[in-house]
Amino acid sequence: MIEDRVLIAGAGPVGLVAAAQLVRQRIPVTVFEAGNDLSGESRASTFHPPTLDMLDELGVARQLIDEGLKAPKLQYRSKKDGVIAQFDFGEISDRTKHPYRVQSEQFKLTRILLAHLRNDSHFRIEFGARLRSVQQDDDGVQVSVRVDDREAIRTGRWLIGADGARSEVRRSLGVEFEGFTWPERFLVLSTPFDFDAVIPDLVSVNYVADPECWQFLLRIPGIRSEATVLGGSGFMGVALGSVLPASGLAPLVAGLPSVTVPLLIPLLLIGTGQLARLRGFAPLKRQFWPLGSR
Repeated sequence: MIEDRVLIAGAGPVGLVAAAQLVRQRIPVTVFEAGNDLSGESRASTFHPPTLDMLDELGVARQLIDEGLKAPKLQYRSKKDGVIAQFDFGEISDRTKHPYRVQSEQFKLTRILLAHLRNDSHFRIEFGARLRSVQQDDDGVQVSVRVDDREAIRTGRWLIGADGARSEVRRSLGVEFEGFTWPERFLVLSTPFDFDAVIPDLVSVNYVADPECWQFLLRIPGIRSEATVLGGSGFMGVALGSVLPASGLAPLVAGLPSVTVPLLIPLLLIGTGQLARLRGFAPLKRQFWPLGSR
């Protein structure tokens, strides 16, 4: 007997937003999350105006905005010339209810969504439930999930695969994860260092072009700034690419604000200082399809 509901694999932002949209239409939903709780990783940290408009329709935008940091402007810079262009989201205020970006960690959205959904009778979530296989026929779908070291069967009319790059849903259906992985490693750091004191006219979001080492610098709540850097840094003063040998550090620190240089190497090599908090390396994979194929 196929249960009359939609199954969702993965309780990340995609899975829980999909659940919220369905529950809003009074469609029963069950979400399977392999972890024992929602992920606490920051991952993406920016929400754009169309996303905020969509979340507002779901009734969760206001809390996310309150817990985040509004970024009404963004800059494009180069290390050589400074500010090249500045975009003010106020220019599109006639097109959106939210003429700004919101800087907020991804895990805050999933927690807000779960709190919003948890008491709705159309919503169920199972933690520690790792999807193992998928079967479908004309009536619906049957999934096998592993819960507490035993296999359990769940059924539904539809299944949404929102279980990430290593998706078991995609594997079961034989769908390839097309695209390629960038060979570079991207280093993400969080720091309370006051960059406004050494770099004039910064805004909340700054993209910095450079032929050898581009980066971006942005603010997030509770942390003064964060950056993603390709292979090294001449801007942050606290970010270095791990793929470089120690002998390659000297050219990277050239031109850094002098106040940060003495702190740079002991903080990053020993990892015990308070200037920088290493968040991790992220190899990226992107999917591309021929124009018009999707």
